[in-house]
Amino acid sequence: MPDRWFGASRWLWNTALAIRGEGYKHCGLTLSGTDISRWLTQWKCTPGHEWLRQVPATWLTQMLRDQDRAFANFFARRTRYPRFKPGEFRRQLTSKAGWYGRTVIACDRFFASSKLCSKCGHKLDELRLDVRQWTCPKCGTNHDRDINAAKNLLSVGIRELGPYDGDELRAEAEDPCTAVMPAPMSAAEARSGQITANGTEREHVS
Repeated sequence: MPDRWFGASRWLWNTALAIRGEGYKHCGLTLSGTDISRWLTQWKCTPGHEWLRQVPATWLTQMLRDQDRAFANFFARRTRYPRFKPGEFRRQLTSKAGWYGRTVIACDRFFASSKLCSKCGHKLDELRLDVRQWTCPKCGTNHDRDINAAKNLLSVGIRELGPYDGDELRAEAEDPCTAVMPAPMSAAEARSGQITANGTEREHVS
């Protein structure tokens, strides 16, 4: 499936570029595509990244070679520093959000979402990429790296949206533990956009 292949290569390019940049910035490490390839083997066995196994290994290793060549050209002053590729996922997410009246907030890619304690706000000086669980030295909260990052990103998004009165989050029911849930949508309805989240018909624009 070419779309999946291109999506995986974009993800790997951006991930590898971030790791190489951070490694050099904070530790003075000069990593190569071969170094990243060893991590790629581990990522394929990491829960949530199994989809990498569905892409030919030669396709991904070639992408790492292309990045090596981009760095070589940069250090030879033939071109500028390698840039991040535009994660297509964001484009699709923004498009769908606009269709359903939602807002997508983009966070600065250098925001320390993983190193910042979502409980008390303490920021670690360093957090290695292979550390998936950590404990805040200030408040003692145990964190899953990805869940903690998601909480911090959510907080940023809420601040960016500005003040609100909370009406959208209140349940329209006498029982405060009961929320009004939207009517279920079929996959076809969600793709076409002909049914809104509350189950009412929506005008279809062809």
